[in-house]
Amino acid sequence: MFARARALALTGAAAATATMPLVSHARARDDARRVARAPPHDARELLLVQAVFRHGDRTPIAGLGAGLEDLEETWRRLLPSAADEERLRRLARVRSEMEATCVPRGAGGWEGRLTTRGATQMRAFGREIIREWLIAQEFLSNDFARAVAKGEVKVRSTAASRCVASAANALAGGWPDAWENGGGGSPLIIEVREKERETMFPKPGSACDRLSEVFRGAMASNDEKFTHDETLARLRESIETAREKKAGLLEVWDPLQCRINHDLPLPRGVTKDQVRSLLTMMEDRHFATFTSPLANGIMGTQLLREICEEMGEHGGKVKLSLYAGHDSTIMALFSALGTLGSTLTTWPPTGSSLIFETWRMKDGSVGVRAVYNGEPMALTPKSRERDGLTSYADFKAYVKTRVPEDYVAACKL
Repeated sequence: MFARARALALTGAAAATATMPLVSHARARDDARRVARAPPHDARELLLVQAVFRHGDRTPIAGLGAGLEDLEETWRRLLPSAADEERLRRLARVRSEMEATCVPRGAGGWEGRLTTRGATQMRAFGREIIREWLIAQEFLSNDFARAVAKGEVKVRSTAASRCVASAANALAGGWPDAWENGGGGSPLIIEVREKERETMFPKPGSACDRLSEVFRGAMASNDEKFTHDETLARLRESIETAREKKAGLLEVWDPLQCRINHDLPLPRGVTKDQVRSLLTMMEDRHFATFTSPLANGIMGTQLLREICEEMGEHGGKVKLSLYAGHDSTIMALFSALGTLGSTLTTWPPTGSSLIFETWRMKDGSVGVRAVYNGEPMALTPKSRERDGLTSYADFKAYVKTRVPEDYVAACKL
C-alpha cells in the first residue's frame, strides 16, 4: 500500500530531479489543480459545492530547541503582518466567544501558524475555486458583501489558528476586491465548534475510546526506529533537553520538514535524505493508523454523515460550504468512504482539497461527484467509471452502511 507513497516522496512543483531540493507531498505543489476539468456531461445545473481542504504551509508545531535555531527570528519573519491579519478579520472571523480558542499555540505565538507562503497558497486555492470557477459560472455573487448577506457561503474550521487563517485567505483569493478594501461590510462568521462537538478531527471530541486506543498505539509504533541514526538521535536528545519532555518521531520530523517547505537550512549534520526517511516513517504510521481494523467503521464517519446530510439541503441558500481542516481530516474522510490506501495512496499535501459537487441532472434527478485535487473519484461501487458521478440516492444509501447508527456505542472498546 505504501509503495506509491514512497515513490512520490519527492513530489514538488515539477517532476523531481537529482538536482532539485527535497520537496515532499507534505508541501503543496505550486501548480496544483483542484477543480475538475469538465462537469458531468449530463448535468443540467450545479446546486451545491462542498470543499474540504487542508490548511497551507505553516510553522512547526514545536521548534528544534535552543542552540539549534533562533525561534523568534527564524519563524516570526515568515508570518503574515499584523496589518494583513487584521484585514482578514474584517473579511472573516470566528465568533468573539471562540476567539480565545483559536489563538496561536505557545507563549511566543509562532507555533503551528500559517506562514506568508501558506497564505499565498490558500489565496490561490480561493481564486481557482471561487473566482475562476463559481463566480465565473455566475453560481456565486461577484460581490462578497452580497454573497454573505444572501447566505451563499458557509465556512467551518477547526480551532487551529492556521485553519481559520486558511479559510479567510481562501475567501480573500475568491473575492480580492473585498480583501483589498478590508471586507466591504459585515465579516463572514467562521463556524468553530467546541471540542466536544468537533467532527473535523479523526476522533470527534476526543471522546472515542476505540480511536483513542488506535492513536495511542500509533504514537509509539516506530518512535525508536529512527534513533539508530546517530545524528537524529542527538537531535532528539537536544529537543528533549530543550522541551524537558520526551520527543518522538513527530517532534523530530515536523520542524525539519517545515524548514524544507520554506527553503530554510537544516541543522548541521542533518541531510535531506534523513528527513525523507523520517517522512516515509510518518506516512507509513498515518496510513497504518487510519486503516486500522479497530478504527474501521468510525474514523471520519461523523463528518461524512454531515456532508451527506448537507447535500440533501441543496435547495437552501448555501451554495458553497468550505471546511478548513488538516491532513487528518481528508484522510479520515477517505477512511470513512473505505478508499484510503486505494483511491488515496499518498499523504495529502498542504492545500489539498476533496470537493463534493451536487448537480441537478438533465433527467431531473440529483447526482453527486467527488473531486480530489482536480481528479474525479468514485464515491461508491456504483459510481460512474468515466467521471465518478453517483446518484444522491445511492450515495446516501452507501453512507448509511458506513456510518454507525449509535456512534457512542461503536466507540466503546
